[in-house]
Amino acid sequence: MYRTLVYLYLYVCRQAGLMVGAATIFGGIGGTILGTRLCKYYDGKIKSAYLVIPACMSYIGAVILLFAINIQSLAVGFVCVFFFELMIFCTISPIQTLALSSVESHLRSRAVGLTVFIQHILGNLIAPAIIGYISDATDSLKTGMQLTWIALIVSGSWWMLGYYTLPPLAPMKQANDAAMTDPDGLPPLTFRQVVCPCCLKNDSADTISLNTGKA
Repeated sequence: MYRTLVYLYLYVCRQAGLMVGAATIFGGIGGTILGTRLCKYYDGKIKSAYLVIPACMSYIGAVILLFAINIQSLAVGFVCVFFFELMIFCTISPIQTLALSSVESHLRSRAVGLTVFIQHILGNLIAPAIIGYISDATDSLKTGMQLTWIALIVSGSWWMLGYYTLPPLAPMKQANDAAMTDPDGLPPLTFRQVVCPCCLKNDSADTISLNTGKA
């Protein structure tokens, strides 16, 4: 019994932690980039792209996770975990974009913070306790882990509910252009002006002189 525990700790758990960590790093980077590209490409081409893409990625991730949990091959399981991480991180960009664009500008930081807080409260805070309870009740960790892909289906269905019931979202580029329009007719700040206040002063002086010359 002791030798089995030592083997599980030194080999299986350490190897699993290394592989899952690598899948999270590469899947997280790749998924965030892929989700951003997909949303930008389909924004304006299909209805409410920022709602339907998280739904589709959640459904695909649920199927992949189902295979990852129930597959017998360790190598295939780790490959499934990588693609599952890829699909899940594809939802990060549209979620954050919706959180930023659905509120007024002075509430954006609060909206993003509240979104992350709720995600953790309803996700990784309560998930270990619920999965552990099911695992203890059924004497099977695999049975408890089935809750994860079921939760993904519920998540995807929630996004689909918004897709079918909410009014179509305006293309994000159009919404951003409208949000950046200054009521006084002044152009929005550039990154150079934010970093260097002297550039802002010089550019403002040039704009005033240009407008005066036109007048």
